[in-house]
Amino acid sequence: MTPTLEELLAQKKQIDAAIEAERARVRDAGMQTIREVIQRLALTKEDLDQLFPNAPAVRAPSAVAAAVGEKQAHPNRGVKLPPKYMDPATGNKWSGRGLKPRWITDHESRGLSIDDFLVRGK
Repeated sequence: MTPTLEELLAQKKQIDAAIEAERARVRDAGMQTIREVIQRLALTKEDLDQLFPNAPAVRAPSAVAAAVGEKQAHPNRGVKLPPKYMDPATGNKWSGRGLKPRWITDHESRGLSIDDFLVRGK
């Protein structure tokens, strides 16, 4: 008797899972072998860069980056802030972060102060 579609799909799911498990096992074993060779030969990052000159640069995770003194992004980076300045004539707003927008520099060039555009607390 021929297996049903459901039975075949269940078998396929089992086979796919077995393939992925074996792929992960082989990868992990290969990575361990590579680590052992790197340690045994005392290879440095520069040695590996010479061996693989076209390899893409890999960013260190933040904990490692901090340990080696790399500058990290501010934790509030990308957080949207409420406007700190507003032009009442146009409704243009600016949070005060980053470069001054053109509407602020235009007003400053006409002698107005940036403080003239502060949004007052409600």
